[in-house]
Amino acid sequence: MENMKLPKLDNPHLSEYKLNALKKIKEDPFFNEIINDYELDDDDIIASASKLLKFKSDREKCSSCNGKCNKIPEKIQMGLVFDAYRRTFDIEFNTCSLYKEIFEKRRKFLRMDFPINYLDYDFVKELTTNDYYNIRQNLIFKMSKRLKGETNMGLYLYGSTRIGKTFVSSLFATKFVDKNLGLVSFASSNELFKELMDLNFTDKTACADLLKSVSEVDLLVLDGFGDEYKSDFTRDTFLYPLLQERLANNKLTIITSNYTIDEIVSMYSLSKASLPKVRQLKNILLTLFEPVEVNGFPYSL
Repeated sequence: MENMKLPKLDNPHLSEYKLNALKKIKEDPFFNEIINDYELDDDDIIASASKLLKFKSDREKCSSCNGKCNKIPEKIQMGLVFDAYRRTFDIEFNTCSLYKEIFEKRRKFLRMDFPINYLDYDFVKELTTNDYYNIRQNLIFKMSKRLKGETNMGLYLYGSTRIGKTFVSSLFATKFVDKNLGLVSFASSNELFKELMDLNFTDKTACADLLKSVSEVDLLVLDGFGDEYKSDFTRDTFLYPLLQERLANNKLTIITSNYTIDEIVSMYSLSKASLPKVRQLKNILLTLFEPVEVNGFPYSL
């Protein structure tokens, strides 16, 4: 039995739909490389027209996603597989390449208390634009020195709300990951100390393990410092030991806060009896960190 052959273009029974699809594909620059690479003739194109157009539509959706997948199912990309014997294409489904890249970055964070779409932004591209660079030039210079390993002294970033402290710090942390400089924990101060406090009552071993893990990471970002519940217990059992351990092991730490170091010290001065411990806290903050005021326009995404 002879193999069935596709109709030629001069066949009067060739549907108008196929002719339109053929014209659409051949005139679209998107398909130039595919047609040339596989040496497709008109019959080949017609045989796979619907799949080629589906593939193009899928790629167009992916190219404009900006990290926010609107497809169903999410995070799936179409691929083309060419059957050289049949001269046709089949559709395969793969995990989104952007999602795989983001997942690879995400797994290098021990903790990541910032929006996942921040991983899409690049430290250099975002922070060296003229307006942003001129306003934050001093901060960017200091962060770059730490990425180059020229110093491991911590940064204490303070300033008003919604000025971009979390965003800038997340870009730094992501760049730290991209350069394979080590494991990162980006922790909301409020969430971290609340979790430690809760575990202290329910599972002391887990509490100790959590405190140890954030003490030992190569980069710790403590975001929103000063928003946590303050008590002598929190200060003396979690905060001071955490900072002391990082200082002793020369681990890079970044703090973001709406408050100056002096204001933090005042907040933790809960009683006269606690003043010696408060002086210890102030000393370690001044020893571990270089204070940098973050100013300029609020950064909105």
